[in-house]
Amino acid sequence: MSTGTGCQTNSALAGNPQSAAQTVSNAQRVAAATDAAPWDVQASLGIWTEQTSTTAKQNITASMQWAETQQQRNITLRGPLGVGELLLTEGTDSARLQRGTSVLTGRDGSRLVQQALNLVVPVPLDELSSWIRGLPGAATKVTYDDDGRVQSLRYADEAGVPWQAVVQRYTKAGDVELPTLITAKGGPYNVRLVLRDWQLGDPDIDIKPSINDQKGRLNIPGKSS
Repeated sequence: MSTGTGCQTNSALAGNPQSAAQTVSNAQRVAAATDAAPWDVQASLGIWTEQTSTTAKQNITASMQWAETQQQRNITLRGPLGVGELLLTEGTDSARLQRGTSVLTGRDGSRLVQQALNLVVPVPLDELSSWIRGLPGAATKVTYDDDGRVQSLRYADEAGVPWQAVVQRYTKAGDVELPTLITAKGGPYNVRLVLRDWQLGDPDIDIKPSINDQKGRLNIPGKSS
């Protein structure tokens, strides 16, 4: 688990020079609000892939809670049969994933989630931590909207697997704006995250998305709505 995502934002400003000042300002405020204090968010997660010659068709849906401090990350996934409940606890140099009575340990939470969900590529948790806050992380190509918010990005993991992510919607949270809908694609997988019930710092500060952001249910190919 890496920290200090706020220091990575300046390297990704080439996407839209016209809004660079706004981007730095919003990104710095988000990083300050989330790097130095606890934060958490509830979400609905969908992961799916189509049948190919090398990949079986796969659909995973789950509710998710993501909570993070400077020292630790806790991710809880709850889904139907085939997913069950997974609890990942990740520190700076170790990770532990519990699924029922089964426990996996290692140094990399991304690999543990990959193993638990039987995915062909690891989930880039450090990058997801940035993306769900509207930060570019280690992306090499970033575009911004007219309000200076991250709109889309490209990233390649250590194995060279390319990822593309798009932030579809934001919600106002005090003096920052945070994503409420993200779609991404990495390797054979499509990912959709509907984010809600943001909490920044003080656990009594509960940030609800606007009514338009609560459209809610995941629309996953091959799944009934």
